Amino acid sequence: MTATLQHARNLRESKGAKGTPLLSAGGRGRHAPAMTHEDAAKMICAVLGSEAIQDSVQTVQSMRSLKADFQGQHLERREASHHLPPPELGIRREHDVVEALASVLRFFGREQEYRRRLEVHDGREHEIYAVFEVEYPQHYASLTVGLRNVFRETWTFGKRSGSRNEQIRRAREYQLREISEVLKLGSEPYKQ
Repeated sequence: MTATLQHARNLRESKGAKGTPLLSAGGRGRHAPAMTHEDAAKMICAVLGSEAIQDSVQTVQSMRSLKADFQGQHLERREASHHLPPPELGIRREHDVVEALASVLRFFGREQEYRRRLEVHDGREHEIYAVFEVEYPQHYASLTVGLRNVFRETWTFGKRSGSRNEQIRRAREYQLREISEVLKLGSEPYKQ
């Protein structure tokens, strides 16, 4: 937990390309700004992609510069998937890794609505999965979201080096879902 707080402090105190902090900054306590989906995505990138805590700013800036490459939607079971609506992630080719990951966090915020739409189509419950992986120190990232045994959508960012010294860290759907839930709670108006 201490490392995560230090990553947040590093990003909040650093100035990005536009001269603003890399994380939302402002008041304290109930006057502090709510964390945005982009803030959460930057934190995930900093935690997963940094070799050391002091690297968080450089890691986020480096990862934001990675070129997106859409690997496509792959059908895993044609007969079952032709009538199921794919998840509407909202990721576009011009998005960087932070924007893409923020889109996935937003998707998990409306996951129940998507699940209801799936059940209307075939009356079954489907398993939604997601994997966000970061290889470092070269900062290659991949993001996959899909329905287990039906289809998946994959995006990659940067180029894989193929060297033997890379390390991989990942976040899975249950972690991204939990972060999305916390973001929803943080955006609710303060109640006394």
